[in-house]
Amino acid sequence: PALRAYVEDLLTTFGRDPRILAWDLYNEPQAKDASVALLTDAFAWARQVAPSQPLTACWYGSLLSDLTSVHFYVSPEREPGEATRLLESARSFARPLLATEALGRPNHGELREILPLFAAHRIGWYLWELMIGVDQTRYQWPGSPPVAEDVVFQGLLYPNGTPYSVDEEMKRLPDLLVLLVLAVPASGVASAHAGPPPNMTLVVVGSDGRSVTIEPEPAVLAVLFYAPHSVYDVQPRPASPRGGYVRIYPLGSEGFPAIPGRFYPVSGALCFDWNQARTPRSCGRLGRPQRLVGTSRRVALFHGLATTLAVLYPGGTENLFAALELAFDRYETARPAPRPAGCLAFHATWYGPRAAQRPRQICVSHRGVYARGHLYPAGLSIWRLARDSH
Repeated sequence: PALRAYVEDLLTTFGRDPRILAWDLYNEPQAKDASVALLTDAFAWARQVAPSQPLTACWYGSLLSDLTSVHFYVSPEREPGEATRLLESARSFARPLLATEALGRPNHGELREILPLFAAHRIGWYLWELMIGVDQTRYQWPGSPPVAEDVVFQGLLYPNGTPYSVDEEMKRLPDLLVLLVLAVPASGVASAHAGPPPNMTLVVVGSDGRSVTIEPEPAVLAVLFYAPHSVYDVQPRPASPRGGYVRIYPLGSEGFPAIPGRFYPVSGALCFDWNQARTPRSCGRLGRPQRLVGTSRRVALFHGLATTLAVLYPGGTENLFAALELAFDRYETARPAPRPAGCLAFHATWYGPRAAQRPRQICVSHRGVYARGHLYPAGLSIWRLARDSH
């Protein structure tokens, strides 16, 4: 109650203040029940106050947000593939992009690298500090490789007004100002691009292990990406999850998994939730997705609980959980194969009616997911998600 009162009081007091650009409600929430519950509550409290500024929370809060908050500690020159993956992941939410954390000299992106990238993708951004030494983010992260003492992690100006680097930093400040004008106009919210994120597909999976990949229709995207102040700002009508269902997996570039869901053909309900082990709590519809309806007739419907990944060691994000559930949900695509060289091992615990049939020892490689002498196809992004978890 005290936290709710604090949030509501703060947003009520400053909810129309033109000095406030946006409200970042939760810093880097984790994929844990308590964290997700608090994140959901925080957005509900804020929506009740209805401030004029957009709401956001980095990564796990992206589907609830009015704009996608990105923490960009990547060097586009040293890790071009990782920089691309990060951007594609952020763009998959179809929201305006704002890098709320960026710059980490010398190994996690320098201003001369990230400003052109942000300009090309119309991403607004700001730094932890303008003045070097204000909150000590000039120092490297613990465990970082040793660097020279005069290398500053963040910050642009020393307290006496001297720029950290005239050649590499200060000449680009006009670009920074232009970016902020382009990305976040006076209304506080940038206009999101129309249509689905590029390269997005929807994998429809039945209880018989068969799957069909289709292009997501507007009626699906309208529920998946609904958010006030975005291109998908029409609130879906509530719908009841009745009858059997198919599992649906929205995938971005290189098979990067967004939030999974269910489609109930009888009622037309679309239900998206990271936690697929429970009965859907919130479902909606906005028009009838005819292509999805037709595809649902080509596979066997699920009834009751789905089989989901309960525990993964050494761990992983919700995106990795979704990618692994998809791989084993469409088991009809698996083919006999030797264990791929260099794959990353995981121990999995499953929950649901087919838990006993799911493998406990799995291995993720560039080629897909390996288990029990079979290779299950998966996009390249699952390899990067697995690598980040090891």
